[in-house]
Amino acid sequence: MGAGFNAVWTGKSGYKAEVRATGELECWDSEGRFTVSEVNPASNWREDLNDFVIAGRSVLHPDGTNGFAWKQAATDHAGLLGLSGYYVFYYGGFRSFSAPTDASGQSFAIATRFTTYVKGGLQNHPWVFLSDEVLNACLCANIRDFEHLFPAIVYTRSGYYRVNLCYNEVEAIRLGVPYVLENVPPPPFGSP
Repeated sequence: MGAGFNAVWTGKSGYKAEVRATGELECWDSEGRFTVSEVNPASNWREDLNDFVIAGRSVLHPDGTNGFAWKQAATDHAGLLGLSGYYVFYYGGFRSFSAPTDASGQSFAIATRFTTYVKGGLQNHPWVFLSDEVLNACLCANIRDFEHLFPAIVYTRSGYYRVNLCYNEVEAIRLGVPYVLENVPPPPFGSP
Protein backbone atom coordinates (compact mmCIF):
# COMPACT_ATOMS: atom_id res chain seq x y z
CA MET A 1 0.00 0.00 0.00
CA GLY A 2 1.33 3.42 -0.96
CA ALA A 3 2.31 6.09 1.50
CA GLY A 4 -0.62 8.09 2.78
CA PHE A 5 -3.19 5.36 2.07
CA ASN A 6 -5.12 3.47 4.70
CA ALA A 7 -7.25 1.00 2.70
CA VAL A 8 -7.22 -0.80 -0.63
CA TRP A 9 -9.85 -2.67 -2.66
CA THR A 10 -9.47 -4.70 -5.84
CA GLY A 11 -12.35 -5.73 -8.08
CA LYS A 12 -12.60 -8.59 -10.55
CA SER A 13 -12.80 -6.15 -13.46
CA GLY A 14 -9.35 -4.75 -12.74
CA TYR A 15 -10.74 -1.65 -11.02
CA LYS A 16 -8.84 -0.84 -7.82
CA ALA A 17 -9.27 1.84 -5.21
CA GLU A 18 -7.37 3.16 -2.23
CA VAL A 19 -8.62 5.52 0.42
CA ARG A 20 -6.03 8.11 1.32
CA ALA A 21 -5.51 9.07 4.93
CA THR A 22 -7.36 12.28 4.04
CA GLY A 23 -10.45 10.21 3.20
CA GLU A 24 -10.25 10.84 -0.58
CA LEU A 25 -10.79 7.78 -2.76
CA GLU A 26 -8.18 7.25 -5.47
CA CYS A 27 -9.02 4.71 -8.18
CA TRP A 28 -7.15 3.17 -11.07
CA ASP A 29 -7.81 0.80 -13.92
CA SER A 30 -6.29 0.14 -17.35
CA GLU A 31 -6.88 3.83 -18.21
CA GLY A 32 -4.80 5.17 -15.29
CA ARG A 33 -5.33 6.74 -11.87
CA PHE A 34 -8.11 9.12 -10.92
CA THR A 35 -9.91 10.30 -7.81
CA VAL A 36 -13.63 10.36 -7.16
CA SER A 37 -13.49 14.14 -7.15
CA GLU A 38 -12.20 13.99 -10.74
CA VAL A 39 -15.32 12.10 -11.84
CA ASN A 40 -17.53 14.35 -9.76
CA PRO A 41 -20.73 14.73 -11.83
CA ALA A 42 -21.27 18.33 -10.76
CA SER A 43 -17.83 19.47 -11.87
CA ASN A 44 -17.46 17.46 -15.07
CA TRP A 45 -20.93 17.56 -16.55
CA ARG A 46 -22.61 20.86 -17.18
CA GLU A 47 -26.11 19.50 -16.92
CA ASP A 48 -28.77 19.87 -14.28
CA LEU A 49 -28.19 16.60 -12.40
CA ASN A 50 -30.11 15.42 -9.37
CA ASP A 51 -29.25 11.71 -9.28
CA PHE A 52 -26.39 9.58 -10.57
CA VAL A 53 -26.49 5.84 -11.44
CA ILE A 54 -23.35 3.68 -11.22
CA ALA A 55 -24.38 0.21 -12.35
CA GLY A 56 -21.01 -1.49 -11.88
CA ARG A 57 -20.64 -4.57 -9.74
CA SER A 58 -20.28 -3.65 -6.05
CA VAL A 59 -19.07 -0.10 -6.75
CA LEU A 60 -21.54 1.25 -4.20
CA HIS A 61 -21.03 -1.38 -1.48
CA PRO A 62 -21.62 0.45 1.83
CA ASP A 63 -18.07 0.77 3.15
CA GLY A 64 -15.43 3.48 3.28
CA THR A 65 -13.62 2.48 0.09
CA ASN A 66 -16.67 2.22 -2.16
CA GLY A 67 -20.20 3.44 -1.48
CA PHE A 68 -19.51 5.87 1.33
CA ALA A 69 -16.72 7.53 -0.69
CA TRP A 70 -19.02 7.90 -3.70
CA LYS A 71 -21.85 9.17 -1.48
CA GLN A 72 -19.56 11.79 0.02
CA ALA A 73 -18.33 12.91 -3.41
CA ALA A 74 -21.77 12.94 -5.05
CA THR A 75 -24.14 14.17 -2.36
CA ASP A 76 -21.97 15.96 0.21
CA HIS A 77 -19.56 17.69 -2.19
CA ALA A 78 -21.30 17.79 -5.58
CA GLY A 79 -24.76 18.55 -4.20
CA LEU A 80 -26.62 15.72 -5.93
CA LEU A 81 -29.78 14.38 -4.30
CA GLY A 82 -28.59 10.79 -4.58
CA LEU A 83 -26.88 8.00 -6.43
CA SER A 84 -27.75 4.37 -7.04
CA GLY A 85 -26.07 1.13 -7.99
CA TYR A 86 -25.25 -2.25 -6.44
CA TYR A 87 -23.69 -3.65 -3.29
CA VAL A 88 -22.20 -7.13 -2.80
CA PHE A 89 -24.51 -9.71 -1.25
CA TYR A 90 -22.55 -12.49 0.49
CA TYR A 91 -24.40 -15.71 1.16
CA GLY A 92 -23.77 -19.34 2.04
CA GLY A 93 -20.31 -18.71 3.42
CA PHE A 94 -18.15 -17.38 0.62
CA ARG A 95 -20.44 -16.98 -2.39
CA SER A 96 -21.50 -13.56 -3.56
CA PHE A 97 -23.32 -11.73 -6.29
CA SER A 98 -24.02 -8.15 -7.19
CA ALA A 99 -25.00 -6.37 -10.40
CA PRO A 100 -26.90 -8.22 -13.13
CA THR A 101 -24.93 -9.37 -16.15
CA ASP A 102 -25.33 -7.84 -19.57
CA ALA A 103 -25.02 -11.21 -21.33
CA SER A 104 -28.14 -12.61 -19.66
CA GLY A 105 -30.32 -9.67 -20.69
CA GLN A 106 -31.04 -8.86 -17.05
CA SER A 107 -29.44 -5.41 -17.27
CA PHE A 108 -31.67 -4.47 -20.19
CA ALA A 109 -34.79 -5.72 -18.38
CA ILE A 110 -33.94 -3.70 -15.27
CA ALA A 111 -33.18 -0.59 -17.33
CA THR A 112 -36.52 -0.99 -19.13
CA ARG A 113 -38.44 -1.28 -15.83
CA PHE A 114 -36.52 1.65 -14.40
CA THR A 115 -37.38 3.84 -17.41
CA THR A 116 -41.04 2.83 -17.24
CA TYR A 117 -41.23 3.72 -13.54
CA VAL A 118 -39.54 7.10 -14.00
CA LYS A 119 -41.76 8.03 -16.96
CA GLY A 120 -44.91 6.98 -15.10
CA GLY A 121 -44.16 8.97 -11.97
CA LEU A 122 -44.05 7.85 -8.38
CA GLN A 123 -47.78 7.06 -8.32
CA ASN A 124 -47.13 4.22 -10.84
CA HIS A 125 -44.30 2.54 -8.90
CA PRO A 126 -45.21 -0.83 -7.37
CA TRP A 127 -43.79 0.30 -4.00
CA VAL A 128 -42.81 3.68 -2.58
CA PHE A 129 -39.73 3.64 -0.38
CA LEU A 130 -38.43 7.15 -1.15
CA SER A 131 -39.98 10.38 -2.36
CA ASP A 132 -37.30 10.76 -5.06
CA GLU A 133 -38.88 9.00 -8.05
CA VAL A 134 -35.55 8.21 -9.75
CA LEU A 135 -34.00 6.62 -6.67
CA ASN A 136 -37.24 4.83 -5.84
CA ALA A 137 -37.40 3.50 -9.43
CA CYS A 138 -33.90 2.04 -9.02
CA LEU A 139 -34.99 0.04 -5.99
CA CYS A 140 -38.30 -1.08 -7.52
CA ALA A 141 -36.71 -2.12 -10.83
CA ASN A 142 -34.48 -4.57 -8.96
CA ILE A 143 -37.33 -6.20 -7.00
CA ARG A 144 -39.00 -7.61 -10.08
CA ASP A 145 -41.23 -10.52 -9.22
CA PHE A 146 -39.59 -11.71 -6.00
CA GLU A 147 -37.59 -14.27 -8.02
CA HIS A 148 -35.23 -12.08 -10.04
CA LEU A 149 -33.67 -9.98 -7.29
CA PHE A 150 -30.52 -7.89 -7.29
CA PRO A 151 -28.74 -6.10 -4.44
CA ALA A 152 -29.59 -2.55 -5.42
CA ILE A 153 -28.60 0.32 -3.17
CA VAL A 154 -29.30 4.04 -3.25
CA TYR A 155 -27.60 6.81 -1.33
CA THR A 156 -29.28 10.06 -0.37
CA ARG A 157 -27.91 13.01 1.54
CA SER A 158 -29.16 11.45 4.78
CA GLY A 159 -27.99 7.84 4.34
CA TYR A 160 -28.59 4.76 2.23
CA TYR A 161 -31.35 2.30 1.36
CA ARG A 162 -30.76 -1.21 0.06
CA VAL A 163 -32.88 -4.08 -1.22
CA ASN A 164 -33.17 -6.50 1.71
CA LEU A 165 -31.86 -9.82 0.41
CA CYS A 166 -31.80 -12.88 2.64
CA TYR A 167 -30.48 -16.41 2.22
CA ASN A 168 -31.22 -19.85 3.62
CA GLU A 169 -30.42 -23.32 2.30
CA VAL A 170 -34.06 -24.15 1.50
CA GLU A 171 -35.26 -20.98 -0.26
CA ALA A 172 -31.85 -19.77 -1.49
CA ILE A 173 -31.76 -15.99 -2.07
CA ARG A 174 -35.06 -14.29 -1.34
CA LEU A 175 -36.50 -10.90 -0.56
CA GLY A 176 -36.69 -10.10 3.13
CA VAL A 177 -39.32 -8.12 4.99
CA PRO A 178 -39.24 -5.18 4.94
CA TYR A 179 -38.27 -5.12 1.25
CA VAL A 180 -35.88 -2.19 1.71
CA LEU A 181 -33.69 -1.43 4.72
CA GLU A 182 -32.47 2.01 5.74
CA ASN A 183 -28.84 2.40 6.91
CA VAL A 184 -28.50 -1.32 7.72
CA PRO A 185 -25.29 -2.93 6.39
CA PRO A 186 -25.57 -6.17 4.39
CA PRO A 187 -24.27 -9.47 5.82
CA PRO A 188 -20.45 -9.56 5.94
CA PHE A 189 -18.17 -11.83 3.90
CA GLY A 190 -18.31 -15.39 5.27
CA SER A 191 -21.91 -15.13 6.49
CA PRO A 192 -23.88 -18.38 6.46
